[in-house]
Amino acid sequence: MPTRRRNHLLLLPILLLLSTSPALADRPGWNEPGRAPGYNQDGLLRINTNYFNMAAATGGDFYYWAPGEFAASAGLFNVPIASEPIVLAYASEGGSFRQVQDIPVDGTISQLSLFAGAQRLDRFRLFRPDGRSVDENPAGVTVQSFRFMRIVTVVDPEPGVWRVEMSGEGSFELAARYLAERRRLQQLGLKGIDLIDFSFVELRGRPGHQGLFALKETPPTGTRQRCRMTLTGGVEPLAVELVSDRGYVIGQVELEPQPELPADEFIGSCLVPDQPFRVRVTGKGPQDWTFQRVTSGLLAP
Repeated sequence: MPTRRRNHLLLLPILLLLSTSPALADRPGWNEPGRAPGYNQDGLLRINTNYFNMAAATGGDFYYWAPGEFAASAGLFNVPIASEPIVLAYASEGGSFRQVQDIPVDGTISQLSLFAGAQRLDRFRLFRPDGRSVDENPAGVTVQSFRFMRIVTVVDPEPGVWRVEMSGEGSFELAARYLAERRRLQQLGLKGIDLIDFSFVELRGRPGHQGLFALKETPPTGTRQRCRMTLTGGVEPLAVELVSDRGYVIGQVELEPQPELPADEFIGSCLVPDQPFRVRVTGKGPQDWTFQRVTSGLLAP
């Protein structure tokens, strides 16, 4: 089943509405608008796990609003416009966590957006490629701070590997997304690097007229299946990995040389994992920049 780029701006208002609707606020598990209590017996923010799971499955953001916080922030809150993911990590198993995440930023990116949220967020720090935190060098950085969330926007981020460190307890989300403005790309003479599509395929058709066609469903767990990927920018991927909802590597795609294919299309094969997964691509772009892209929605075998 193919997975394609999604505009997360369409999903964000829906999740915001669902998480703040007065009609839903009185149901068990809702904490916004303000209600008492807004926390469970362990002191963690009470959330609706159904909508957290929906965000995790689609690659959207789940907003960890503290009681009364959304109403107080409504006139100040800005939704980032960057929507294509570099990193997506979600965890719902609970307990204490510490997440250290590298975020490769290439020179085609004009805006970097980060979302970090948890049922209890104890620490969040963002470091530039030179090792300095954005607290030490805040140039081009806007931070929206909430009790259980940080939303960061970086304009014209310098190429290199940025790093996030966050810790806390309970479920959490960490997402990094990018925007590549067309005018900037034209000025630099570059093409955008976008992971457009990934699908499992099979060979069909009459002899002499055969072709690869996308499967309607994800193949069964444990089977080896051919797959096709569309990656723009004229770049060569170095690694195509299957990753869990938390971003851990659980499989590899072995690319096959296909000289007759368009430059943006790649064919390979992989062993279908036994859990939902995303596809993550890393490689080298113009000027030897490291790039990384990941599909938004989870594929479920």
